[in-house]
Amino acid sequence: MKLKKSTVSKIEEKPKTFKRITFFFIIIPIIVLVIAMSNMFFPLAAVSPSFDGHYEYCEMSQVGPPQTLWTPVLLLTSPYGGNSTGSSSVRSWGSFSFEFTADFPLTSTTTKWLTDSISASNGAVVGLFELANWTTYKLTTVWKIGIGNNNPCRASYTARITSAWFNGNAVQIDQLLPPGSQVDNKVPTSFNMVFYHNHISYPSVIFGLLDFNSSALYGYFANCNVGYGETITVSASNWIEGFITIPNYDVSGELTITQGSSKSTVYTYTITNGVYGTWEYSPLSGQANPGFAFRYSAC
Repeated sequence: MKLKKSTVSKIEEKPKTFKRITFFFIIIPIIVLVIAMSNMFFPLAAVSPSFDGHYEYCEMSQVGPPQTLWTPVLLLTSPYGGNSTGSSSVRSWGSFSFEFTADFPLTSTTTKWLTDSISASNGAVVGLFELANWTTYKLTTVWKIGIGNNNPCRASYTARITSAWFNGNAVQIDQLLPPGSQVDNKVPTSFNMVFYHNHISYPSVIFGLLDFNSSALYGYFANCNVGYGETITVSASNWIEGFITIPNYDVSGELTITQGSSKSTVYTYTITNGVYGTWEYSPLSGQANPGFAFRYSAC
C-alpha cells in the first residue's frame, strides 16, 4: 500500500512540475521579448518606462485654422559699396524645430530651392521666402492606462509646417533693408508681402535679429589708402542659425538655414574697387554662424 501511495503522490506532482517548466520557458521569454521591443522603439536612455498601470502621454490639439505665412529659405546681407552672392547651383532650405515632448521635438522644412540667382548689393538685406501653411497645436500631458513610456509635454504650444502652397512653388524675394544702408540696423524681423499669383498680402513668421552686433565682432576690413577691393569667402555647413516665432500664438522655435546636398555652402561678400572705408562684420542673430551683418565707417 505504501508503494502505491508513493506512486500516486509522484503521479500527482508531475502536472505541477510541467506548469513550472511552461512558465519559465514560454511566459518569461515573451516578457523579455516585449521589454526588448519596447527598448528598440523607445530607448530607455530617452524615455522613462512605467510599469505601474499608467503612463504620461503628450496629446496635440489644433488651435484655430492654419496660418499662411512667408517662411525664410535664405537671408542675405551685403556690405555698403559692395555686393554678395550665393553659390551656383546650390539648394537652400529652412529647417524648423519646435518643442514637443521631453525627448522629441516637432520638426518641419521648407522646399529646397536653387539659390544661385539670389544676390544683394550696396548694403541691402534680402530674403528668399516660401509661402507655407503653419499649424499651431496646444499640448496637454495626459495619463494613459496600461504599460508604456512616460513622455510628457515639454511646452504648452508647438507648431509646424503642414503644407506648402502650389506644391512648394510659391516663393518670392523680399527686400528687408534698402541699398545705400551703411549699417545693418533695425532690420525688420517680419513683414507683409503680396503674393503675385493671387494679389493677396500675407504676413511672415517673426525671425531673429539681423542687426550688426559690435559686442560679437567677427572681423573687419580697412581700405583707406589705395581703395583696393576685398572678397570675403565663407564656407560652412549651416548658413544661418537662429529663432523664429509664429504670430498670434507667440510660439517660438529654432531656425536653421542649410545649403547644399552635402550640407556645405560657399558664399562671397565683395567690396568694390575704389570704395574707401572700414567694414566691420558680426554673425547674424548673434549666433556662431557665417551669415554676416555689416557696419560701414568712412575713413
